[in-house]
Amino acid sequence: MRKFFLVTALFLSLCLGAQPVWANQAVAFSTQFADIENHSWGAADMKKMVQLGILLGYPEGDKYYARPDQLISRAEFAALLARTLGMGDGSQAPPFTDWQAVPDWARGPVASLHSAGIVQGSPNKDGTFSFQPSKNISRAEIVTMLTKALTAQPGLPETNPFNDVQEGQWFYQAVLKAHLLGIVNGRTADAFVPNGTATRVETFAMLARFLDKDAGVLPREEDLAALVAEFEEKVKDAMNGGDKQVLANYLTGEAELALKKGGAGIWESVPSGGKVAVSYPEGPPVVEAKSSRLAQLKYTLEVKITASSGTQPAEVTTRVSGRYGLQKIGEAWKIYVIDVSLLETSA
Repeated sequence: MRKFFLVTALFLSLCLGAQPVWANQAVAFSTQFADIENHSWGAADMKKMVQLGILLGYPEGDKYYARPDQLISRAEFAALLARTLGMGDGSQAPPFTDWQAVPDWARGPVASLHSAGIVQGSPNKDGTFSFQPSKNISRAEIVTMLTKALTAQPGLPETNPFNDVQEGQWFYQAVLKAHLLGIVNGRTADAFVPNGTATRVETFAMLARFLDKDAGVLPREEDLAALVAEFEEKVKDAMNGGDKQVLANYLTGEAELALKKGGAGIWESVPSGGKVAVSYPEGPPVVEAKSSRLAQLKYTLEVKITASSGTQPAEVTTRVSGRYGLQKIGEAWKIYVIDVSLLETSA
């Protein structure tokens, strides 16, 4: 009987991603980062960025590092923003005078952002534009790009809390809109410090809030629920001998990495002739939160694995509650993380 408990656990590690690039492809799990968990205020935002496949980090030995206090350059921010928006690499080089100075890894993202009208570059005296890839990006530049990327533009607030953001400045509307939506705060209650630089953790916090607060075009809840239910049916089919390759079509970020890392050997763990059945005792998935770019759903599953043990069939039933994080990539929604809580197991 112990074997069948193991099979159930393996099933859950696959379909629920419990294991410690055009869709965002995570390269490591958040638990592999040595400098995230104990960060004083940015741990949750950085973990989320890793799960989404936006924060890839710096590998050192068997660990990864987010380097939260390191300043971020314009090229680095462009790469992060393109991944945040689910963009592929652009193919048309922008007319920047310093294009050859843009690192190879940043050219595709910069080209995509330029084509989308999110990146315009810095004006030169002769009327041309440069990108200045190695220059540390300013807070004003970050919020300007983020507000251009919103699915719908909000109006301006009635009051301006910042005495260093004045009407007529090129970043005026962007700062006030981003602050109104809760994407960015000031350095103090009355100072935004538009020309100040940003650390990596500050940038991740702004990107995380952008994903949560962009609500211009909201998805239909029934479409999100149908996607999660369909994915779980495909997992069940794969465990019963169906096509395993289709599962990757539903995943991105850390969930996709979990499938790749956890798939080896799991299919063989169901005994020959064994059957996996999945039921949903509390009905369809429930949408708990949604924006234009992210959604969170809750789903209760009952997983039953049946196999012959000598002359008697053996059966294990496990009930779990899963929370599914979804991200919009292009025009499609994909699952980037699944957190699971074990409710009960019986045999």
